[in-house]
Amino acid sequence: MKKEDILPFLDKKVTIIKGNSFGITGIIKKINDETIIFETNQAISTIDISHIREIVLRKEGNHDFKY
Repeated sequence: MKKEDILPFLDKKVTIIKGNSFGITGIIKKINDETIIFETNQAISTIDISHIREIVLRKEGNHDFKY
């Protein structure tokens, strides 16, 4: 993933899916050139951008999806 792809998710609650299919939910607090600062309920960590496979933005309060 590229830094430019992550910018729209700054300061939003997201789920990050890493390359090993592990997902973690929290807020992207800062985007650096090669890493992000990611805050969860339990910790603040640095995640290498190259390890991020996907970022999912959840719509708050809309759990009844109709397709």
